[in-house]
Amino acid sequence: MRKEVANKYIDMAAGEARARYISTGSGQDAVYLLKAHQAREFKAAGYEGTVPMLIQAEMFVSGMNAQQATDYILATEAQWVYLASEIEKIRRAAKIHVNSLTEFDEITTYTNTIIDTLNSI
Repeated sequence: MRKEVANKYIDMAAGEARARYISTGSGQDAVYLLKAHQAREFKAAGYEGTVPMLIQAEMFVSGMNAQQATDYILATEAQWVYLASEIEKIRRAAKIHVNSLTEFDEITTYTNTIIDTLNSI
């Protein structure tokens, strides 16, 4: 396998691993960021004042109160950041290692191992 192909497969496997835990539709990443931002601000305000709209949406679908929904959003974000960082460590380390390899078969074997690792997440 050529290095360029290996790097593309690694990126694809990392993207698939992330997609198993977070929605990937158009604009969804911005919604998650805004939702977390609103939750941090609302919590910093002592859960007082007007409840931000994305927290209201979580309340509506979950039946939670404003504080519960806010805390749930923040806990979910923390879990996602941890998972994303683990996937990114694997992805980046693999691409760096692939670029150090010289043998076609060695690149193929190593890339398949990384893809299996990412598929197990």
